[in-house]
Amino acid sequence: MSKKSSFLFFLLFFLLTASLIFIQAVEAQAPKGPVEKIYALPYEQVWDKVVEVLTEKGLSEHPHGKMSADKENGKITTPTFRYFKIYSAKPVVKEIDYRDTYTITVLEESAAKAREAKKKAEEAKAKEEEAKTLTGDEAKQAEAEAKTISEAAKKADQEAKVLSGKPKVVKVAIHRKFEIHDDTKRQWVESDPNVEKLGISEDVLFNALDAKLAPPAAAAADAKGDAAKKEDAKK
Repeated sequence: MSKKSSFLFFLLFFLLTASLIFIQAVEAQAPKGPVEKIYALPYEQVWDKVVEVLTEKGLSEHPHGKMSADKENGKITTPTFRYFKIYSAKPVVKEIDYRDTYTITVLEESAAKAREAKKKAEEAKAKEEEAKTLTGDEAKQAEAEAKTISEAAKKADQEAKVLSGKPKVVKVAIHRKFEIHDDTKRQWVESDPNVEKLGISEDVLFNALDAKLAPPAAAAADAKGDAAKKEDAKK
């Protein structure tokens, strides 16, 4: 192999390796979906404990806002929190800005599906009424849309009836909209908070929620175990 061929081979290998590293770095920063957990407990109990956890962890409010909590629809949105990292070791001080918003849904599945069916039925009725005010192709299009929505409502209603016959469970989902400010593009870009190690992770929130929802005997056993670990650590 000539020197020129060797150089080209090395250059291609270097570029390929660099591209893979870059792709992995981008993927590591990519935002992830919500973290979910199922509880075989009453909706009221789970909802109240979720609110308690958020309040105790300092996510319910800050000087610029408070969380919104819609108990009927099972949705909680925290204020948007801001974080900053400053790198001053370099000749030019670099500040990286972050913002972080938590959206928590608490849904008893059969009730949530029943609400979905009702909402779609109302949408279908509204679209049917709209079709009556139109003519020609516009009326036909509105009627077709009403039919599609009506079919979706019937499907949701059937699913709600099936779920109502099963043991009731509550699904809690935590979604974080975590963003980094891109100074070059002058816009916010979604990222993964676990890579940046900022804010309170979903695991921490679920561990706190598990502790609050645990039966008294299990909670006491956990507390006793934690106390024993602390004593062992002192020795």
